[in-house]
Amino acid sequence: MKEKFKEFLNSTDRVDLKMILAIVLLCAFGCMMVYSASSYVCATSKDFQYDGTYLLKRQLAFVVLGFVVMLGLQFIDYHVLYWINWKVYVIAVVMILLLKTPLGVKVNGAVRWLEIGGITIHVGEVTKILLILFLAYMMSQHPKGAEKYRSMFVLWFYAVILAGMILEISSNLSTCLIMIMTTYGMTFIWSKKTKCHLIMGVAAVALVALLLLYLYQNLPTLEEAPNVDNYQLKRIYIWMDPEKYKDVFSDQVLQSLYAVGSGGFFGKGLGKSAQKISRIPEPQNDMIFAIICEELGIFGGMIVLLLLGYLILQLVRVAMSAQDMYGGLLVTGIVFHLSFQTIVNVAVALNVFPNTGVSLPFISYGGSSMVLMLGEIGIALSVRRYRVLRDFEKEIKQSRQSSGGKLR
Repeated sequence: MKEKFKEFLNSTDRVDLKMILAIVLLCAFGCMMVYSASSYVCATSKDFQYDGTYLLKRQLAFVVLGFVVMLGLQFIDYHVLYWINWKVYVIAVVMILLLKTPLGVKVNGAVRWLEIGGITIHVGEVTKILLILFLAYMMSQHPKGAEKYRSMFVLWFYAVILAGMILEISSNLSTCLIMIMTTYGMTFIWSKKTKCHLIMGVAAVALVALLLLYLYQNLPTLEEAPNVDNYQLKRIYIWMDPEKYKDVFSDQVLQSLYAVGSGGFFGKGLGKSAQKISRIPEPQNDMIFAIICEELGIFGGMIVLLLLGYLILQLVRVAMSAQDMYGGLLVTGIVFHLSFQTIVNVAVALNVFPNTGVSLPFISYGGSSMVLMLGEIGIALSVRRYRVLRDFEKEIKQSRQSSGGKLR
C-alpha cells in the first residue's frame, strides 16, 4: 500500500508544492523589502529603539506564525469551517461594531484596529475572510439558488451591508470595494444569471464614473480644501489633482509616483531609495510597491506580480479540481480576494486608484494581513489535500476490484 501511495503522489501534479514554493519566495522577498524600506527610519528613531532591523524581526515573526497557521489548516478538514455556517457573518458584524467602543484604535484619522489583550487586529482583514466563508456556505447550502435572481440579490445585500459598515465606521474604502468585488466575482462564478451580472457591472461602473465626474467638476479651491473633514474625500481629491493639493493634504501619492518614475526599468539598486527616507510615510506598508519600483525598477515590480500571478493560477487549479462545491467556492473567494487586493494596491501606488490603505499580499509589513492571508492559503491547501486523498481512496478501491479484493 505504501508503494501504491508513493506511485500515486509521484504521478499527481503537485500543485500544493508549487503554491508553497511561491509563498516562500513571496514572503522572503517581502521581508527583504520591508527591511530595505524601514531600516533607515528604524535606525534613526527612538520609537524603534534605534534598531534598523526592528520591523524586519517583527515581520519575520509574523511570517513564522503565518506558516504555522497555514500548515496547521492544511491538515484540518476544511469542512469544519462549513459547520460554523452563518455565524461568521454575525462575528464580522460584531467586530465592526466593536470599533466604536474603547477597543477601537485610531491611526491616521481612521479606526481600523481592535486592541484586545495587547494584540492588535485589523478588522477589515478579518472581515474579508469571514465574508468569503459566509458566501461559500450560503451558496453551497442552496445550490438551486444559482438559477434564481432572488438568491443572487440576497447575497449581494448581505455583502453590501457588511461593506457599508466597514466604510462608515472605519473609513476603509479599499476593504469595502474589495469585499464587493469579491462577492461579485463569487456570485458570477456560482450563479447562472450571467447577463444580469454584466448589466449590474456596467451600471455600477457608469454610476461610479458619474460620481467621480461630479466630484472633479466641483473640486474645492486651495482655500476651501483645509475645511474638508471627510477622510475619503480628501483621498479622492488628491488622487484627482495631486499637484494642486500637495501642500494641503498628504502628498504620499505624488511621492509614490516620483519613486516609481525615478526607478526606471532596473531601479537604483536595493536599499538606495530616496523617497523612503522621509517623503513617503511608513513606506513598508501600503506604498511598498513604489519602493520596489524605485530600488529594483519596473523589472522588480514585474517579478513580484508574476509570482503573485503564478500563485493565483495554482489556486485557480485547486478551485477547479475541488471535490465539492463548498471547497471550490472557498478557494474561488480566496482567488478573487488576492487578485483584487493586488490590483488595488498597485493601482494606488501608480495613482490609478485613490489612496485608501491596502497591503500588497505577502509583501507589505503587517501581522493581521500576513497571518490571515497565509491562513487562506492553508484553507486552499486543505481543499487540495482532501481532493488528493479522495482520489487515492478511489485508486485503492479500483485496484482492489481489479485484483479480486487483494491489494499488493
